[in-house]
Amino acid sequence: METIRGQDAPPPRVYTDLPANVIRLPGGFLDFDVDCNVLVHRLETNLTLSQAQTRLSIRAAFGGQRRFEVDRRDYVVDDSAYLLLNLGQVVQSSVESKTPVECLNVTFHPRFVEEALEARTRSTERLLNDVPAFGLPVGLMVRTYPHNDDLSRRLFTIRHALTTIPITQTWLEEQFHGLADDLLQ
Repeated sequence: METIRGQDAPPPRVYTDLPANVIRLPGGFLDFDVDCNVLVHRLETNLTLSQAQTRLSIRAAFGGQRRFEVDRRDYVVDDSAYLLLNLGQVVQSSVESKTPVECLNVTFHPRFVEEALEARTRSTERLLNDVPAFGLPVGLMVRTYPHNDDLSRRLFTIRHALTTIPITQTWLEEQFHGLADDLLQ
């Protein structure tokens, strides 16, 4: 695994919805000591992340382009579109720009979106009385989506908040639940 970053790039800011220790792996990848939802916000001019498996996630970029190769298909995210990825997909990405590109990654812990789906589809009585019955992982159409839907509006809100308000775990939990709901619409 190889990561190449611009020399002047600030370290990524990492937010989780649960108390978690960030483990920085070779190649610039991150891992955590608990299953949690993760938001990574970074500014990059030169970034190459080699192939790795991903979890269900949303990838966005602003002020430039971030390129992705997913299962041997190419995608570009920028101010006009974001990308959805499924659990277990093989992904690599890169940024090459003269000006900083703002990258926003939202990664859901396994079962989080499935739990949200179950909460939407089961009766309250069954949710309270039955053992959770998690089925297959939620699978989304892997492609870029234009920034013109509820999920995009929430991404823009999160992006703005990251630079203007103190980020709390309660606020993050609300955003992750809102994003999961937006994905399931």
